Amino acid sequence: TVSGNTITRYGSSMYYNTANYKTLDPVICAVSPTKAIVVYGDNQNTAIGTAVGITITETLDEYGTNIWVGSPVVYEPADSLKKSIIKLSENKAIVVYYDSANSSRGTACVLNLSGTGSGTTITAGTPFVYDSNNCSPSSHSAVLMDTDKVLVVYTRQNVGYFCVLSISGTTITGATPVQFAALSNYQHVAMTGTDAIITYKNGSNTYGTTLVVSFPL
Repeated sequence: TVSGNTITRYGSSMYYNTANYKTLDPVICAVSPTKAIVVYGDNQNTAIGTAVGITITETLDEYGTNIWVGSPVVYEPADSLKKSIIKLSENKAIVVYYDSANSSRGTACVLNLSGTGSGTTITAGTPFVYDSNNCSPSSHSAVLMDTDKVLVVYTRQNVGYFCVLSISGTTITGATPVQFAALSNYQHVAMTGTDAIITYKNGSNTYGTTLVVSFPL
């Protein structure tokens, strides 16, 4: 519980990866008031893309909450780097990343979440390549445009691009990527109605830069 700048009630910690190796680049997405998905690189297995479901329950003890962790599931059997994950619905999310073992191509995968507590289960769809070029060393950022559409911004060898992905079940299709900057890095995106606001570091002059893209194009 947070009151002003004071936290008066907090839960105990829980491990979701207990192997004696590094957990690389973990990111989290809440899909409901009590459930979340964590994606990370499991360095025990050469940093392969791994996802785990988490359920949070209220308790009446001094800790306030319990955390239940499901079984880890591999969604990408290779390095999954510079990833971003966003909610699609209360039982579904999409993760975007570049696949370093597949020529660093821009890739996305839908994750379905079911069950509760320690029985929380994730089912991964088939990874979809939305940019077949080398998309390193970009950080990928994504935002929900509609219930079945996601906008991804990233760089293709330091050139800024965005791509619209359409989702049906666990199937992803992608439009042709569009260039938005000649040199870009550290890009992020947000939606306001039908407009996307992209913010990034301009590689030409290192200035912080913002661009608005209106849809449909």
